[in-house]
Amino acid sequence: MPLTPRGLYRIKLIGELHGQLTETAFHFITSENSGYTSYTSELNDLMDRFIQSILPKYQLFASQEWAAKTVTGITLVPAQEVFIEKRIANGTGTQPDDSLPSFCAGLLSLRTGRGGRSRIGRLYLPGVAEGLSSLSRLEGQYLGLLSDIGSALTSTFGNNGAYPWNRYGVFSRKLGVTRVLLPFPHLTYNAAGFTIVTSTVARPEVASMRRRKLARGQ
Repeated sequence: MPLTPRGLYRIKLIGELHGQLTETAFHFITSENSGYTSYTSELNDLMDRFIQSILPKYQLFASQEWAAKTVTGITLVPAQEVFIEKRIANGTGTQPDDSLPSFCAGLLSLRTGRGGRSRIGRLYLPGVAEGLSSLSRLEGQYLGLLSDIGSALTSTFGNNGAYPWNRYGVFSRKLGVTRVLLPFPHLTYNAAGFTIVTSTVARPEVASMRRRKLARGQ
């Protein structure tokens, strides 16, 4: 039996590029097959698998000027029940080219098989290698490396993913966040805003994160 309520988790990959911090958020939910009996154990193991399966794909895509520093995980449901931080010892990107500015990013479109803006998303990945982009577009093998990140997310954490305990998905703030004013202003989260990602599409255009807020559109 899965945990009750099912855990809703936000994992943030925090990196550094040109002296600036970069943050990329990923959302996961406890699967119906999960056998964990504590949120701490489930989140800890989920983060380990994320570091083993997703981070290496990101490093293959990223410029050598980008480096992962930490991975953090928090429970949104139950509300801030658990917070875990893991330091990354060697998270530097592998592409020898210089990086585009930190506000430039590779873009993955996230699909769930359901319609509506609240059930699709975008994932922005900074550290784009300057020499492998042309006219603000990614092509050929380099676009394939971006696509590999999305494939790793769905093959590991999708509906039939290799890791059976948690599922990766889109989280809609519109459907899953409520602002509560009393007894003090705060946000509450619920799983109604979560939808499992079934596929991803690597976009060739270099995207901008200048006006993106963390976790918006993911």
